[in-house]
Amino acid sequence: MGLALAMLPGPAFFVLLQTSIKNGIRSAMAFDIGILVADIIYILVAYLFYAEVQNLAGQKDYLTLAGGIIFAIFGISFFVNIRMKHKKSKPKEEKPKQYKKEGSYWVLFLKGLLLNGFNPFVIFYWLGVITFGSDEVDAEGNQMLWFLTIILITFFSIDALKILGAKSLQRFITPKFLKNLNRFIGVVFIIFGIASIVIGARGLM
Repeated sequence: MGLALAMLPGPAFFVLLQTSIKNGIRSAMAFDIGILVADIIYILVAYLFYAEVQNLAGQKDYLTLAGGIIFAIFGISFFVNIRMKHKKSKPKEEKPKQYKKEGSYWVLFLKGLLLNGFNPFVIFYWLGVITFGSDEVDAEGNQMLWFLTIILITFFSIDALKILGAKSLQRFITPKFLKNLNRFIGVVFIIFGIASIVIGARGLM
């Protein structure tokens, strides 16, 4: 289950690779820790307030719709940032191949936290994991704790390998590639957002 979570090609997956390529390993790890903390928060909410979260699942269409709108806005913001950078940049400035780290590690941590936190499917994923786990292990004892811990360790370890792999490609990266990567991530966010909006809207009809 941890492996499946790490390999899901959601919006955070592509932003993690982009951060590693553009800003380096430490920046990508800060972003990934933000994602991990968001997962832990959702696990605690789903575990401690299991009955309440199950009731919340009845409102999943509203959450999916709201999450879709937020992700579509994120996607559009990628294209807006590209356009703004293009207007500010001059042809002579495209020469250097050095990529400065954007923002502090705390900013990247918060970016990962909010990005994963705004994804409505994350809470339902962990609710499903805990429901499945409670059928397979002792929900009241240490087995559930180990079950969830191993999932998170697997997820974070695979993400670390993805970060190292993406970092090794940095010497081949050009400004044009980064611009196209940003466009691709923007498209992924918009598609994910529109799909969520459609799913949520259909559920409310």
